[in-house]
Amino acid sequence: MTILWDGDPAAAETYHFAVSDRLEVVEAAQLVTRALTTNPSEMLVIVGPDIDLQAASNLAEGLRSERPEVSVILLRRRLDVTILAQAMRAGFREVVASDDLTSLSSACRRSLEISRQMVGVSGGAPTVDGTVVMVFSAKGGCGKTTIATNLAAYAASTGSHILLVDLDLEFGDVAVTLQLRPSASLGDLVAMSGHIDSQGLASVVTKHESGLDAVCAPSHPGEADRIPDDSE
Repeated sequence: MTILWDGDPAAAETYHFAVSDRLEVVEAAQLVTRALTTNPSEMLVIVGPDIDLQAASNLAEGLRSERPEVSVILLRRRLDVTILAQAMRAGFREVVASDDLTSLSSACRRSLEISRQMVGVSGGAPTVDGTVVMVFSAKGGCGKTTIATNLAAYAASTGSHILLVDLDLEFGDVAVTLQLRPSASLGDLVAMSGHIDSQGLASVVTKHESGLDAVCAPSHPGEADRIPDDSE
């Protein structure tokens, strides 16, 4: 269900098809807060085009600090630089022209995806900040694999949790250097693109005797062609 703050009795009918969800229409900011309290799983609020901008901004600012996972979309009959600037400062996820239902539908979809990702991070086990170290060179044969594997092995020996990822998709030789026989590689993560979780990552990790974990490059150079540039 999506919460719509709007004083127009016909608002639910107007925006229903764009939202693709059941709408709960409320007429005041306090009722938005109450609805979110009653339905803690709710992650989307739409503010109607005739709601006072300052009042709408106050709501968005409050939710940004108290319920950051909740997406707030602002509808306006006219978009200009002043409105967009204030909306950005207040923390609205999207600002959409009220008569552009296609854009509203896309904005709802994007906003909900962001909210679900945030809930997935905050709702699970506590996260631990890590450090990313990249070893690279403009040409091959400079010893970057030697440096990366030794650096990773040393760090692992001190008790640090280390994940070594071989991003040389065609000619990566981390597995050879560490004398590993991986049953899976970076190429196996492609099917999980966009929703890689800890279990999925663990399924392609190969453990080394030093204690480090490694995600190795594909064993055949041709597999690199099947990994798109935008894989996440």
